[in-house]
Amino acid sequence: MIRLHDDAAEETFFWAVHEQLELDLLLVSRGKRRGFEFKYAEAPKLTRGLLGARDLLGLDELTVVRPGQGEYPLDERIAVAGLETLLRARRS
Repeated sequence: MIRLHDDAAEETFFWAVHEQLELDLLLVSRGKRRGFEFKYAEAPKLTRGLLGARDLLGLDELTVVRPGQGEYPLDERIAVAGLETLLRARRS
């Protein structure tokens, strides 16, 4: 994800708070806050953790990355995207 977005190491973070909220990857660059959560599930659902990370961090977008292809929205600022879809978009 870091290379896909051409971000520098100093713009990348793991985020967690004691309320059991966490975000696998936070990219802060070019005036945007983008979050990524990696799941093995084929069809991830909207969770308290995703909503909490989005709201507490003021994310512009949050992507739940899963195996496979395709993408669909969970919320207006939260989407699910297959890793293959993300990699293919980068190549084109």
